[in-house]
Amino acid sequence: MLTKRHVSHAKGYLELGMVAEAAAELDKILAPDRDEIEVLSLRLAILQEQENWTMLRDLARLVVAQSPEEAAAWVT
Repeated sequence: MLTKRHVSHAKGYLELGMVAEAAAELDKILAPDRDEIEVLSLRLAILQEQENWTMLRDLARLVVAQSPEEAAAWVT
């Protein structure tokens, strides 16, 4: 339940353009929940907003390998 709350808050922050706050909210999620596809997809969106291309590329590769059906990772 706590993970869903952090994801919800991170999405809200991201929609408001508060990228640092969104990233900080995701950082509160404990392992192994950090590897859930919803969390990883949101992390991709945050990295894209931060223009952190190297980390974005690396995470997108990981998501594609883990969940090839996830279109967002392929597009990213």
